[in-house]
Amino acid sequence: MIFTSFQIFTIASVFLIHCAASEVKCDLATQEICYDENFYPVSCANITDGGCDCPRGEVKCGAFKGYAGYCTPVCCDFLSEDTCYNETTSEPSFCAKISEGGCPCPTDQIRCGVSDFSIGYCTDVCCDWATEETCYNATAGTTTCVPIIEGGCNGCKNGQIKCGETAQNPGYCADICCDPLTEETCYDENLNARSCAPIEEGCPCPEGKSRCGAFEGFPGLCSSLCCDSLSEETCYDESWQPLYCAKFSDGGCPCPVNQTKCGANKFDPGYCADVCCDLVTEGKMNYRY
Repeated sequence: MIFTSFQIFTIASVFLIHCAASEVKCDLATQEICYDENFYPVSCANITDGGCDCPRGEVKCGAFKGYAGYCTPVCCDFLSEDTCYNETTSEPSFCAKISEGGCPCPTDQIRCGVSDFSIGYCTDVCCDWATEETCYNATAGTTTCVPIIEGGCNGCKNGQIKCGETAQNPGYCADICCDPLTEETCYDENLNARSCAPIEEGCPCPEGKSRCGAFEGFPGLCSSLCCDSLSEETCYDESWQPLYCAKFSDGGCPCPVNQTKCGANKFDPGYCADVCCDLVTEGKMNYRY
């Protein structure tokens, strides 16, 4: 590539400027590095003197011992003032006292949630969270409040009914409502809720399966095989489908080829391993996967 004499002069000038800039060395413990409009370091300023000057239209904010602060269009007292921003540029533009409600809300919005500890927030409508539900209409772009005692947002559709509704909770829409303390919700093959069954009876199991593991407050599970968990082990095939039950007293399920049963007793079928070591006299077993 061939450069003209003017290009060579320009490149050399830039190089010299960069070299000169790189020679600015400040004591970062006591000084701040000051930059020009092209972000080249040009000088040092003592932190105790306020650090570098701010650009026109900005002021120094947030300074404390050992830190010179930063430049910003406006500096607000975060303990008593709210920083208000320009809606177009998102730049901080003025301060508003928290005691007077903070920054004004955008057009068509109001301030909600004001307390002794919070200036609140701006929103389309303020709902009482204890007695009302905030309802959004994405199509119309509107927000409304509906009393919880009236069912909260949007009535149920497609034949559904309201479940779990209380004076403090608007509940939810569902095909059927079952009492979670005393009933089990029964589903069809597409996992749609269809009916309720008493927990002590549970939902009917699919053909070829029976209910296992039920106890007070729990209806159990449907399985193709039910083994007594206190005295029997469930034996599975290679696809983890239950095949049969084996008594603990008989050694439980057989192990795969080249493995042996370890740790078995009348209360525990043990486990299968390549070799059984006495953990008291032979230390930890090295497992092979």
